[in-house]
Amino acid sequence: MIQKPKPRKADSAIGALPVVRRSERGDNHSESGTEERYRLLADNITDVICTLDKDLRVTYLSPSVTHLLGYTVEQSLGQRWTQFIDESLTPESAKIATEVFREISASMDDSSQDTYKSWTLELEFKRKDGSTLWTEGTVSILRDAESRPIGFLALVRDVNERRRAQELFKTLANNSPIAVYIVQDGKLRFVNSQFQHHAGVGESELLGTDASRFVLAEDRASVKQMAEAMLKGERPNPYEYRFVGPGGRVKWVMEQVAPIQHNGRPAMLGTFMDITERKQSEETLVRSESQLRLLSQRILEVQEEERARIARELHDQLGQELVALKIEAVVLMEELAKSPRLRERARGVLDLIDRLDTTAHRIAVSIRPEILDKLGLVKAIQWYAEDFERRSGISCPVEAPNEELVVPKAVSTCAYRILQEALVNVWKHSRASQAKVKVTSGHGVVNICISDNGVGMDLGRLSESTSLGLLGMRERASLVGGKITIRRNRGGGLRVAAHLPLNPAQSAAGAGADLSSAHGLAVKPWPKTTIRVLLVDDHSLVRAGLRRVLEQAPDIRVVAEACDGREAISKFQEVNPDVVVMDISMPELDGMEASKRILSLQPQAKILMLTRFHEEQFAIRTLKAGCLGYLTKGSSTQQLHHAVRAVARGKRFLSEEGQDVVNLQLLSSQSGFGMLESLSDRELQVLCLLAQGHELKGVAANLELSVKTVETYRARVLHKLHLRNDVEICQFAIQHGLIDEMPGRTSTDQPG
Repeated sequence: MIQKPKPRKADSAIGALPVVRRSERGDNHSESGTEERYRLLADNITDVICTLDKDLRVTYLSPSVTHLLGYTVEQSLGQRWTQFIDESLTPESAKIATEVFREISASMDDSSQDTYKSWTLELEFKRKDGSTLWTEGTVSILRDAESRPIGFLALVRDVNERRRAQELFKTLANNSPIAVYIVQDGKLRFVNSQFQHHAGVGESELLGTDASRFVLAEDRASVKQMAEAMLKGERPNPYEYRFVGPGGRVKWVMEQVAPIQHNGRPAMLGTFMDITERKQSEETLVRSESQLRLLSQRILEVQEEERARIARELHDQLGQELVALKIEAVVLMEELAKSPRLRERARGVLDLIDRLDTTAHRIAVSIRPEILDKLGLVKAIQWYAEDFERRSGISCPVEAPNEELVVPKAVSTCAYRILQEALVNVWKHSRASQAKVKVTSGHGVVNICISDNGVGMDLGRLSESTSLGLLGMRERASLVGGKITIRRNRGGGLRVAAHLPLNPAQSAAGAGADLSSAHGLAVKPWPKTTIRVLLVDDHSLVRAGLRRVLEQAPDIRVVAEACDGREAISKFQEVNPDVVVMDISMPELDGMEASKRILSLQPQAKILMLTRFHEEQFAIRTLKAGCLGYLTKGSSTQQLHHAVRAVARGKRFLSEEGQDVVNLQLLSSQSGFGMLESLSDRELQVLCLLAQGHELKGVAANLELSVKTVETYRARVLHKLHLRNDVEICQFAIQHGLIDEMPGRTSTDQPG
């Protein structure tokens, strides 16, 4: 390829070759020796050196011209340059050489020109044998000692091999499926056929134009930055940008660049390939993934909705009908008192109903625990950990904030299901004796960490697609914008942590109520006056059964009934009852919210919460909300009568289940019991039993926990209350009125 010549600096030594300079001392012998050495150098150089006078006649030609072109020095000396051009160059090269020498001649007398300026051009010579040879020629102006122009100096070098390499490169590039181009000084110097295809114009219209004009304007800055980084070796990977083709059509390309030498000067070689189809496929895949994620999210939502519906059916329909059946069985058993045989059979029916009720409750809770929706995430986690501990025999202490965290329902469900899956994995695979659960929050995130002391697991296996448990956890977390991390513990076992987004915590407003002491729960004889009761339950069968049981007492009368929370508020304002017997779980407006609204209308209202839930957390929440009593529907007729009478007198009444813990929780919220408030439910239970003189084995047996778990809870109690041993625990309990005197060791708690 013949290029337009570009000026460059000339070698001063070569430029001065024919000029004999005088020494300051005028030593002619020295001058002759210097000239001889220069001539010896010129005669033996492999490149052709040629000098011309101002009339463009050849004054010197190095002997290498014979080897390079086949001409003798004698044939060329004295010959005019124009004749030499016509005879020795191909027509195209002769034209270029004529233009260059015209430009050089015009600049000889221009004093503003650089003294050492030179012109470089590629010329194709015709050799003596008829073959051609590509050369690179450098032409400069010869000047005397006073810098006056006296002729011309040309240096011709064989670049035939380089031209062959360029032609080979051009052939390979044009047959490449990717676009290849060379940029020098910001201009395109070479483009292959693929580049021309993408650009939509031919080679002649591309060469010498700005290379960046095909890059989309918004991408130019980033492309320049990435290309510079790649040229410096700071970026190994190709980059992508949008290429603007004919008619403004935009396509995506992936490009790589590298520094090269082009015609003896630095340049950049670039290659790119069209990735538009791949980009479109990626976008389609992203859209598909987004749709699949939405579908997955909807499936999980429907699954949870269906779980909740089935759990409600078990609780509200089957459970309530079992309660009604139990009430009828109790009444029947009492009426069969005169027939021991029939009474015993009625007792068997009652026991069967209790077992069915327990089974239905267990199934409902396993499908979706009501405690999660009613009391929140922290309480649900604490309840599940305790239930897991009982079922698996694996110690499962929970460290969680004292206050309930307010999180979106989707996040709460996600965290609970991840906890379930993680603990199931511990039970199935870890062979652990303990699994610790830690709940923390901060910076808009709730963290659930499950750490076990088991044998651990190969983390590589966890990344496999067959690890459906982990896949499910990660999918659940990603659907709410969270993530799952899994690491090995230093001491063995795994640590699974879920990091889920958390809405700003809101302090739940709840009306507290006074509790003088745990002993205030004792019921004194009730005077023979009628207690007017508002009965609230969404199941007519249960209401009918409860009414029958309540009105068996001569001093209790049901004056009104309501089937949901809204009707309860309306009936309360209408009849102003002495006691409201309220179901906790109802549609529209549940018993908890209805109670709060009634208490806001009438702070002196007396409410007894009646429910199927045995979990102590419901009792704690109910009493802290301002209700005076909490009773399960499985309680006896006598307990129900006692509860109504106690609440009517303004006394607290609790069912036997969880009574100690509830009392301590309520006590801890009063003045002087701030330290107790920092303890969890289980820690309060351990405190109570230790204060009563039980050893660790006895506490473990009482709570159906392992001794190691009890040790963990005991350590937390000591830390939170700033105590040192069991003696100080007993002293603390006496000081705060939890026990009356220092207990002795129980007979069942002998040291092992």
